[in-house]
Parts: sequence; structure tokens; C-alpha cells
Amino acid sequence: MKPALTADRVSVRFFMPSPRLAPYISTYYLTEVVVPDGEVVDDWLHPEWANLRFSRNPSWRAAIGNEALRDGPAMIATGPTSYAANFVTGSMRAWGIGLMPLGWARFVDAPAEAFTDCFTDGRTEPAFAAIAPLGEALFDDEPDPQGEAARIDAFLLALLDQRPALDEERIIAANAALIDHDIAS
Repeated sequence: MKPALTADRVSVRFFMPSPRLAPYISTYYLTEVVVPDGEVVDDWLHPEWANLRFSRNPSWRAAIGNEALRDGPAMIATGPTSYAANFVTGSMRAWGIGLMPLGWARFVDAPAEAFTDCFTDGRTEPAFAAIAPLGEALFDDEPDPQGEAARIDAFLLALLDQRPALDEERIIAANAALIDHDIAS
């Protein structure tokens, strides 16, 4: 087990999902920020596939593209983005889950285009109702990254078994075309 963060710093650690989840989830990532009270970290993220971020005590504000920063909820659900995302946070611990297109189709009850270039409160948005309970069960009183990553994996594996496969062959083909370097249009 790694020691707890005790000095000002930002740490991001990545955890791979179960092989069964690999077509649906790119990675799990734990971000830990420790700064003095009143100070913040201000950063930008490249455009990316959809993702979910969970924090027990969120201190973050976020924006996508040119929109104004606004307070982020304890569960931020973000659709695929074509603009950089800005976030500002004080000390916090947050888990992220990268959703591949197939993962969006399997775990989210709305088309991805409805959430493109925006984020929403995943706890209250009906499209994320199947995933939202993860936030309540995720964090330990004492940080345990390996145990928390295992809970994410177990939760999503159980959800995978409950949710129907929807048009997966077409989604796989479209995703392959999107990332094919030889396709230019």
C-alpha cells in the first residue's frame, strides 16, 4: 500500500479494468490533490471519450470549451468532448472511469450525442441511474486504492451482466473507423 499523501502534490494513478470490461472501459484513474487551504490546482484536459468522475467531497469547478466554470457535483458524467475541459480544484480525491463508445451504449440510458461537450450531475440525471449507486459504495473511510478499484470492477461487472447488449457490432465497426489512421473523412 502506498503511503498517504502528506505534502502538496497531485497524483494520478491508473488501474486496468477486468478483461471482460476492456471493450467497454478504457481505464479507472484515481486523482488525489493535496494543497493548502484556499489554494487550488487549475488544469486542462484534452478532448476525450466519455467519462465518469466520483468524489466524496468535491471541491472542483469545471467547464468544457469556452463555457464559464461552474461547481461540479460529486458525480460528474461527461459525454465525449471535442473541446478541452478546464477544471479547478482544492484538495480532493476522485475516481474516474473512461467509457469507450461500447461502454456508453451498455451502461448509459441515452445517446452520447445528448451529452456531447457537456457535463452533468450523474446522480440526478436519469440516463446515469444504473451507474450512480457506485458513488455511494466507492470510497473507504481510509483510502484504499486497490480495494476501491476492485469495487469499481465488481460493480461494473455485475452491471454488465444485467444490461442488454445493444447494436454492439455496429458500434465496434464505427469505433474502428474513427481510430483508423487511413480513413481521412
